Amino acid sequence: MKKLLILLFSILISFNSYGNKVFFCNDELATGFHYKNNKYSVTNFTPQRHTIKFNDDFSLLSGLDDSDWECSDSYFSSTYNSISCISPYQNGGSFSYHKISKRYVFLYSSTDGYIDNNSPSDDFLSAGTCKDF
Repeated sequence: MKKLLILLFSILISFNSYGNKVFFCNDELATGFHYKNNKYSVTNFTPQRHTIKFNDDFSLLSGLDDSDWECSDSYFSSTYNSISCISPYQNGGSFSYHKISKRYVFLYSSTDGYIDNNSPSDDFLSAGTCKDF
């Protein structure tokens, strides 16, 4: 009975992860606008690490926040190797990824960042490379 439960549990885990693509990503560049002392200035941010997951057809991305981002093939990508993902919160978040080079650009240009002086927060742009997890 115990062996049967272990077997069933293993099968369920394998079905759940089937087709998902998991990557470990490191920022190589991180810059943006930082609000301090009632003004914005250009600054370099500390590079971050991200563990991200795409579904099997690269139409959903998770791992950047607590939501799934919708992705689609980039318009001018003749071989469809690059994709663009947009935050579902419509808050200025975008993630561009190239499936062959595994390079990315992550932009967070907040709707309450530089463009809204009443609620200042940082806007950032980072770029880096991902590796298979």
